[in-house]
Amino acid sequence: MFAIILRSFLHLGPTRAQPATNTRLFSNGKIALMTHKSRYYSDPEYRREQLDKRVERRRLRTRLDPIYAAKCKAECAATYQRRRCCERIYRQQQFNDWLRRGWHTADLPWKTHRPNVSLEGVRHRCEGCRMPDHKAKFWWTSITEPDSHLCGKCALKLSWGEVCPEGFESTATTREFTARAKELGIERNS
Repeated sequence: MFAIILRSFLHLGPTRAQPATNTRLFSNGKIALMTHKSRYYSDPEYRREQLDKRVERRRLRTRLDPIYAAKCKAECAATYQRRRCCERIYRQQQFNDWLRRGWHTADLPWKTHRPNVSLEGVRHRCEGCRMPDHKAKFWWTSITEPDSHLCGKCALKLSWGEVCPEGFESTATTREFTARAKELGIERNS
């Protein structure tokens, strides 16, 4: 019995005993992956460290590899065109840009969520994607539940009628937003 176990770990060659090269380590299997994954989602400091490493690797590779840089640039351009063609996403991005120009502090008649814009990133838990410790400068806070927040991506998933203030349903560009606010007698706060 002991000889069978010994042969599975050692290859007995003609000259000397050598360690087996076909053994599988636990670090190569799913155990290590599950440990990393559970730690990634449960430990905010570890997740931030991993995200920073990923960003730094991508930044370095983009700087050193012109083929990779061209590929990333083409992907960004394709994403921009895809989002530009989607009317719902384009309208929401135009509206967010308009709000960032100072209109988020105006007394607009919000329906379900109110935008919060800050100069520094603020960490909240997004109720849409359930990502804890999410840091952003632009959040949508629920009017009925002040501790409930949505990130920008999750706010994009809402319908335009839910996000826009009352009376702004037919607007699509920043000029239309400004003109409609003036029609309603709403002024931008400085």
